[in-house]
Amino acid sequence: MVLYREKHGLRSNFTLVEKQFVVKRIEDWDQLVDEMRKMLSQIRVFALTGDLGAGKTTLVQRFMSRQYDIHDVSSPTYALIQEYDSTPKVYHMDLYRLKSTDELWDLGMEDILLDDQAILLVEWPELLEEVLDVAFAKIGIQVISADERNVVLSVIQP
Repeated sequence: MVLYREKHGLRSNFTLVEKQFVVKRIEDWDQLVDEMRKMLSQIRVFALTGDLGAGKTTLVQRFMSRQYDIHDVSSPTYALIQEYDSTPKVYHMDLYRLKSTDELWDLGMEDILLDDQAILLVEWPELLEEVLDVAFAKIGIQVISADERNVVLSVIQP
């Protein structure tokens, strides 16, 4: 949807291309969260990928706790979108059950995207990635073992 690009874009001085993290303890997520927090002046959409149980919701919990002191965070699997009472607004989305980009618009995605202050933390983001026309951060979480994750943070340019 071109409408989004016409109104928004990446500010010019952003340099991160890719960073890797190894997560072995719950506290290890905080390194990644700190990197995400540094990006907030430039990036406001975070696409979280990984298998079921990889740690996507855990990452969102750590982010919300450190950034906004919000601790009641759960996966929006059935609600699809959880809006947090924060400034700016944070939308935690689980798009796993959506089948088409039309369903994104039915959820009110256009209004969310047009709020240029909102932060989006999106699990199962593939459909959203099809329509985003701005730079966003992609966070790929790979399960190595029950206690270890390999995480890659990349910036995707439009």
